[in-house]
Amino acid sequence: MRFYKYLLTFAAAVVLFTGCGKKTDPVVLTEAVPAPGENLRIFNNDQGVVIRNADKRFAVKVQRAVFDPECGCLSDYADITEIPPSTAFVDDNVTADVRYVYSITALHPVYNNRSQPVKKAVIYAHPVKITDVQVKELAGDRYAFILKADRPYERFEVFIDGGLELRTSRENFEINMDGKENRTVTLYPFDRYGNAGEEKIVRLAARQAVPRAPFGFRSVYGNGTLTLSWDEPEGAWLYNVYMLKDGVYSFITKVDVPFFMYSVGQNTTDCVRFAVSSATDGNESERTEYEACW
Repeated sequence: MRFYKYLLTFAAAVVLFTGCGKKTDPVVLTEAVPAPGENLRIFNNDQGVVIRNADKRFAVKVQRAVFDPECGCLSDYADITEIPPSTAFVDDNVTADVRYVYSITALHPVYNNRSQPVKKAVIYAHPVKITDVQVKELAGDRYAFILKADRPYERFEVFIDGGLELRTSRENFEINMDGKENRTVTLYPFDRYGNAGEEKIVRLAARQAVPRAPFGFRSVYGNGTLTLSWDEPEGAWLYNVYMLKDGVYSFITKVDVPFFMYSVGQNTTDCVRFAVSSATDGNESERTEYEACW
């Protein structure tokens, strides 16, 4: 009898502790599914309406309704596809200038429940393409753009460093690149329905700093030759030499040393006015003027 009494006591203790474990560690029966958000993108391409599900966990179910402008109403929603995670689907059963409304819900991979639907309206049209880009460099790290599109457009949007820089309906415009870390300009054309067309990326060359002008001018005359010399600005290795003639500076020569020798010859005057600039990587500094006499 004593043995059975101990056995019953042990069994009761096991049941008690097991019950406590169940109360403190409940089994999850379901999980809420968030509605498709930033991981869902819908846009047009030449084949149809693209629905991209960038979520790495949830598939999405897609239904579609068609807007009838005569009655101002939608058709019933019809199932068209389920898109797995990290996958895109192209709805090619579309007609230009027709409005479609997509109802999209995320599906749980285990519990078979779903999110609230997200509805997106799209008017299908072939995307506008930028066919030509002309860029002209202006002073002060500014650039003039001229764009051409393959079909009527509503506006262009210009992005630099990931941010919207400009929204314009004009084909020609200017942008300021001063202080921009990234020299890449991304252009998007938009059609009259507000659909973004194909992106166009323009990579601008790194702007070379304008060199400092020469300084510290001096001149020496001897044996009919006037030697003009100057101090070299850091980074400069070429110099343009100009001389004043009839009130206008005319280009004489380009030198790769910080001096220039001028033969006085039959010059009856005793002074000549020069201007010298530094030249590096296609950029020219301001001119420094200097009057040399003998």
